[in-house]
Parts: sequence; C-alpha cells; structure tokens
Amino acid sequence: MSSFCKCAERGPPSEGQVVPLQPVEAAGVDDGFDDEERKAPYQAVDEGIAAARAGDHADAEAFTRDPSPC
Repeated sequence: MSSFCKCAERGPPSEGQVVPLQPVEAAGVDDGFDDEERKAPYQAVDEGIAAARAGDHADAEAFTRDPSPC
C-alpha cells in the first residue's frame, strides 16, 4: 500500500494539525493525469486573471445574492 493510501486511512486532519505535503511524483504515486491535464488548471487560472484585469468579472457579493446565470 502506498503512503498516499495510508494517509487517507487516518482520516482528515484536525484543525491546526500540521500536515506534510509533497508532490505526487515524490510519493511515487501515479496521479493518472497526462501533461495536458496537469497544465489545464494553471491555464484556467491564467485566463481568469487575464479576464479580471480586462474588466470581465462579476461582483461576488451580488452573484451570491442572485446566482442565476442570466
């Protein structure tokens, strides 16, 4: 059993508990993603930042009051 699975068996950490983190590759665990899938979240963040800087964003407070898409 990998260290990833052993960690999951212990359950969620308690509040304030220090949890050691390491890249999946360092743990010897295959994450099942290819290179393009690993890049996608970073690309989405970059696109979101660019959109916000261009003024293409919504007020979060107003959105939470009325979450309708239109």
